[in-house]
Amino acid sequence: MIKDFKENAEVVAKLFIVNVAKGITNKSVPYLNITFQDSSGQIEGRKWTVTEEDADIFVKRTIVEVHAQVIKYGSSFQLKVLSGKKLELSTEEIYDFAPSSPIDRRSLQRDLVHFMGEIKDPEIKKVVEHLVKKNEPSIWSFPAATKNHHEYISGLLEHTVGMLKCAEAIANVYPFLDKNYLYAGVILHDLGKIIELGDALAPHYTTAGKLLGHISIMQAEIAEACHELNINEEKAILLQHMILSHHGQKEFGSPVTPLTREAEVLAAIDNLDARLNMINKALADIPEGEFSQRVPGLDNRTFYQPTKKKS
Repeated sequence: MIKDFKENAEVVAKLFIVNVAKGITNKSVPYLNITFQDSSGQIEGRKWTVTEEDADIFVKRTIVEVHAQVIKYGSSFQLKVLSGKKLELSTEEIYDFAPSSPIDRRSLQRDLVHFMGEIKDPEIKKVVEHLVKKNEPSIWSFPAATKNHHEYISGLLEHTVGMLKCAEAIANVYPFLDKNYLYAGVILHDLGKIIELGDALAPHYTTAGKLLGHISIMQAEIAEACHELNINEEKAILLQHMILSHHGQKEFGSPVTPLTREAEVLAAIDNLDARLNMINKALADIPEGEFSQRVPGLDNRTFYQPTKKKS
């Protein structure tokens, strides 16, 4: 695993190639700059002697068995790649080469299906089922972002299920909330990220992601689905409003602010779930009684790891 690499060690490892870029040395000799990844992290690599065969072996979004030397470059490790062999793996096996949700994906899938079953309005349920099916299997594997929160395999699913459980608890306290819109909004709110980020293993902002964004993408998807399924006009509008307002404020990317109770709750729990994920990551390796590093996505705050009481 990348996290176990030691300086000056010679390693043979199966790694996923996130990106490949061609470079030229000061002596006009071509080389490859390769970003490798496995479930424990990423590492940069250089292939200094490049052959025609290397162009077929070191290809973006492939798994390669790499023979390399681990060297120190600045404050980080880097691979001096000696050779490589392309491997053919199934999609399920490929997902083992990226950081993933700590929660079992099948358990998360079951939870999502359960909450879909809790939507009792037949028209709203029809829209949700239609769009979930349309986005399978990507919905089970995509991250929720490229950085900050849930930025790993099945992060989108983990984020969605966490929000659904929070929505269920809130709806039990405030029974006047309409679970049909609330659950539908949670399930659909970030589905546009599948188009926005383009790739579960090597997420990046696609052309559509940059020009439209996941909010506009999903609003259009809902409008199209509602038209195709002949959904009541008000229901179609309210579902679209859930998506358009879920970032809460216009300065945070919402074209409109929440104007229904369910939209207000959706924006609040989306923000809560994302922030708690960021704080948990910041505190993951912090000893009791110490502060974390600054978290850029949370106003550059540091977070304290409380001392647990001894029983």
